[in-house]
Amino acid sequence: KPTLSTWGCYKPDNPRIDQNKTQSKGKTEVRKYENPAGSSRVPFLPQVPDEIAERVYQKHGINPTEAERQSGFWFVVKQYSQIPITITEGFKKDLSSLSQGEVTIGLTGTNHIYRANDQDGNKLSQRLLNDQIAVFAQSGREFRFAYDQDSKAATVRNVRRDMVRGIELLEDRGCDCKVVQWNPEDGKGLDDLIANQGPQAYSRAQRDAITSNRDKHTHYRTEYNTIARKVASELGNVSAERLDLEVYIRALQKGEESDGARFVGESDTARSLRAARRSLRKQKPATAEHYVKAISSVAGTYKRLSERDVEDLDELMRRAVQRQAAALELEDEKFINLGNAYGKRPRTGPGL
Repeated sequence: KPTLSTWGCYKPDNPRIDQNKTQSKGKTEVRKYENPAGSSRVPFLPQVPDEIAERVYQKHGINPTEAERQSGFWFVVKQYSQIPITITEGFKKDLSSLSQGEVTIGLTGTNHIYRANDQDGNKLSQRLLNDQIAVFAQSGREFRFAYDQDSKAATVRNVRRDMVRGIELLEDRGCDCKVVQWNPEDGKGLDDLIANQGPQAYSRAQRDAITSNRDKHTHYRTEYNTIARKVASELGNVSAERLDLEVYIRALQKGEESDGARFVGESDTARSLRAARRSLRKQKPATAEHYVKAISSVAGTYKRLSERDVEDLDELMRRAVQRQAAALELEDEKFINLGNAYGKRPRTGPGL
């Protein structure tokens, strides 16, 4: 059962100047929202009127026991994983969506769905799902992300990054994730959409929510290109393998342990290998996966050699990656042939 929190926010009619933002951006910036000083921010789990709660229960065909009802709306939501949960940003949008019978949790920022640092501010090797979101992350539950339809490129990129990170953490727990979209001309936020186009427009957007695959690919491709351009400006024209080794190492330094492989998975080489495999239209080794694993395996050696004056490093790394990828492919072929010989599919997993 959620405990009452002193965390909250309001939007003043006459906002005060934010001195820190003004100084960093070189122009006057105001504090759009105000929060209690010294209070830890938490997701918005507002009290839900019985009328709306009953609409939710009926909509999803559940009949909570009296004990469950007495424990509160959010306890019932936790108990019944068939109830989808919408994730949005801000208290106003949270209430707007809830008022339409959509179970919604509002975040104080798009990055509030996960933690990247520990309590002392040290970077974690792997991002963690916000504890108060994790409570609802039962296997099979559907989460829908309904963030603002922004037009500013930098904002779109940052929001997509945080959304993808949250989606991956939820999917690791067996949840299904979708993205709610609508025409930005109909309203920036979901509350604007409801006000401008009516509740039916929001219901359609919820019904037509799409998978997160496109956002994942776009995010990692964008991040890959950003680092790749920086590498090119520093090292000039290098082989594809050396470029991807640089991206892999820098992605690890920038993010978590899995980011290196995720970024390189959207490289030109990996994408071309996936396209070639699809064009064959028959079962073939996952050459793109082998390539990414080869980059991961060779990265440590490359890092050590790059710190010394090694002749023909570019060509040396190109051959090393290609040899490692070929070895991984051969190993997988052996497992496949072994499985066929015994009339069953070979086991795969961390232990093999």
